Amino acid sequence: MRRDSACLIALVALLAVLVRVPLARWPLISDEGGYAYTAQWWFRGLTLYSDQLWFDRPQGIFLAYKLGMALFGPETWAIRLWGALWAAGTSVLVALIAGRLYGQRAAWVGGILHAVFSALPQIEGFTANAEVFAALPATASAYCLLIGCPTLAGLLASLALLLKPSGGSIALLRLGWLLFQERKQWRHQCWRRQYWRCLVCYALGALPLCLAALLHGSVTVGLPAYWHAVAGFRLGLRDGSPLAGLLRHGRQTAPAWLPLVALGVAGWRQGERGRLAPERVFVAVWLASALAGMALGGHWYPHYFIQAMPPLAVLAAGGLVRVWGDGRPVARLAAALMLAAPLLLLAPYLRLSPAEGNWLLYRRPGYRIAAEVARYLQDHTRPDESVYVAFAESDIYYLADRRSAFPYLYRLEVQHMPGAYEALLQTIAEQKPTYVLALDRPPENVDPDGRFQQALRAGYELETIFEGVPLYRRRAR
Repeated sequence: MRRDSACLIALVALLAVLVRVPLARWPLISDEGGYAYTAQWWFRGLTLYSDQLWFDRPQGIFLAYKLGMALFGPETWAIRLWGALWAAGTSVLVALIAGRLYGQRAAWVGGILHAVFSALPQIEGFTANAEVFAALPATASAYCLLIGCPTLAGLLASLALLLKPSGGSIALLRLGWLLFQERKQWRHQCWRRQYWRCLVCYALGALPLCLAALLHGSVTVGLPAYWHAVAGFRLGLRDGSPLAGLLRHGRQTAPAWLPLVALGVAGWRQGERGRLAPERVFVAVWLASALAGMALGGHWYPHYFIQAMPPLAVLAAGGLVRVWGDGRPVARLAAALMLAAPLLLLAPYLRLSPAEGNWLLYRRPGYRIAAEVARYLQDHTRPDESVYVAFAESDIYYLADRRSAFPYLYRLEVQHMPGAYEALLQTIAEQKPTYVLALDRPPENVDPDGRFQQALRAGYELETIFEGVPLYRRRAR
């Protein structure tokens, strides 16, 4: 390895980790808590995708979380460090791709841009969300396509899929890039054979991990139940307007992605017009595949935009190198301001305490009281007792190290899983959880008559209040 390449890799990886360190002690969020809780109890013997433990994600993200907790520990900072290391790997791969497409200068720029912009709070880039994990194998798959390793690219694409289903959209890059490479030779029979041979190699690389996941699901809960959990539930869910979510969260996350788009467009305009350059096509198809994956979720939550950061960083690197090479002072000043943008975006959060910064970003009361509630539950329950948090904030289960009395951890499942709300009411009526934290009101579409409160009053009594949130304890029978 050349010395300058080794320096590039080390600097980019270190920067990606360091820029996330100031936010590592922010309170754990519900997504992180759900992954950690599920990984923890799955390895304690509960059956995943069953009425003991249910989550609408493939097994990969839970295995990744369990590995990180085994290596670094169960604390919030350790989970964030584990996510930062995956983000660092993605930044290094972005640098390698940018260098291959646009040259060595672009490699430095692309790696630095991704390391910093992908960590911004506006897209929740400092968290250990599933998108952070899936971005690494997805970007590695893109790099393998670029250097001509289709089998390894397929394997990495399947890993991205098992970490987050939307990560599997990187397979679209394989189709689009292969078509572009030999677009003028489709009429030749020998090339058509080569085209299908490449696709077969890609598919063969992707099969082992996918088959292993399917086999595990089939053996433990059956193929229909497994498929519904990892794909059917989300694909059939239409909660709100996707366009409204795109407009709302697109505006909210714009500070993180808009500067990269601006740099990319500026460089694109300075390129050779009328020429379908390979690097343009590769980045464009890569970005389109990332957007397709984001659209699968249907909500366009801020952390979805993490998936688009690798191709945007490569696009921006190529643009910045071209703008800087133009030599005009105005263009160079604009490029320098774009590089300084993430520091300006981070600054307001760095001067706040973890609790203040978390509240500024999320405005969720559950995050403010999670640590205090968790300590209280640990002090007032035995390890074999269960609790229930209505109707989200699975981070509390993990922090308290107590099992949820109900398998569905989030509001969406309670609202949209057939029979889920009736099962929850039965759980409360039978007084299965020792404590119930009434954090949110029941979804109106499933409980217009207040049945949850009726069941709660019948079997539980108010014990204490955390910043206006009541905690109920089971009455003695």
